[in-house]
Amino acid sequence: MEDWVERIKAIVFDWDGTIVDTMPLKIENASRIFKKYYGVSCKNTRESYKKHSGVSRKELFNLIAKDNIGKGLSGFEFSKISAEFTLRNINSYKSSTVFNEKYRDVFTWLMKRNLMLFISSSAVKEEIVKLAILLNIKDCFLEILGSFGNFRKGKHHINYIKKNYALSTDHIMFVGDEKADMRLSGRLGIMCVGVTNGKSKSSLEMGFADYVIQDLTELRGVL
Repeated sequence: MEDWVERIKAIVFDWDGTIVDTMPLKIENASRIFKKYYGVSCKNTRESYKKHSGVSRKELFNLIAKDNIGKGLSGFEFSKISAEFTLRNINSYKSSTVFNEKYRDVFTWLMKRNLMLFISSSAVKEEIVKLAILLNIKDCFLEILGSFGNFRKGKHHINYIKKNYALSTDHIMFVGDEKADMRLSGRLGIMCVGVTNGKSKSSLEMGFADYVIQDLTELRGVL
């Protein structure tokens, strides 16, 4: 395992739940939007959001709609509520503490080790970039990859990074907080580090995590 760590040249970070704690705000904003436009109870939307979280926004909103109104969204409907969702989220971030300032030192330490840092998320890139700028951490990352169309978190993002930065599979480490992240990275043959953030350590290990840490400040111990 130690030899594998020494080959790492790039670290790909999940966004929500790993670098920033925005998920509660997003769930609340989505619940208000589905109540506003479709009369869905906030409780039901929250449950659907948590159930399907981790996929692209378009897929997520369609799954929430199917759970609660019995059908998916039209292209027009999705565009309308997605734009409102982004606006609500950005406004929420401005009035909430979503970032652990200790992580700033971690990113600085990683960059001093000449590691390439990326963000890979199922969220919309525009929203991630705006929050990264607000938090003054955008320049820590070579690229911020959001999901749209068929360009999604997982295989598509990893293949893009490998191709554009001349990296092989064993040069890349993925850091995320969900079992789905661990399983996906494991299937791609990438070293994966699970961040518990209060979750069960064993659940991440069973999801193929090579290492499990409590938060990003412990990443130094892995590298």
